[in-house]
Amino acid sequence: MARDIRFVEGMAGAIIGDEVFVPIADRVVVQLKEAPEKIGSLYVPETSQDRLRACKGVVLAVGPGRRDEKGQSEDMTVLQPDGTVRPLRPGDIVQFGQFAGQRMKDIEDKELPLVILFYREIHGAWHPAPVFVASQGG
Repeated sequence: MARDIRFVEGMAGAIIGDEVFVPIADRVVVQLKEAPEKIGSLYVPETSQDRLRACKGVVLAVGPGRRDEKGQSEDMTVLQPDGTVRPLRPGDIVQFGQFAGQRMKDIEDKELPLVILFYREIHGAWHPAPVFVASQGG
């Protein structure tokens, strides 16, 4: 049975079927990207597809953040291409290590295309490349 998996703007958790999963502390729920069957004109063997898929995904839900020894919340942030910093949020595309996180399973013990990561396991975020307009100097 396929389950509907999505995030809703303004909601703290990821919707999985008819339930909502809300991560705690510095946990992040990520939906894994589909592995490519072809790269250029070469077919990728199924054994390699898992390794390609397991390192990139879309953030579905972000926990409230970890607390330090003084009880202060540690921000979970993303560096933007322009050098500014903003909070990590659903919809961000992130890169992480092949063996990072915990794969999620449903109540019937079937693996879902989701992984729960600690914020520190995320290596970075993907952003669209900036568009440069050539000047028409004279």
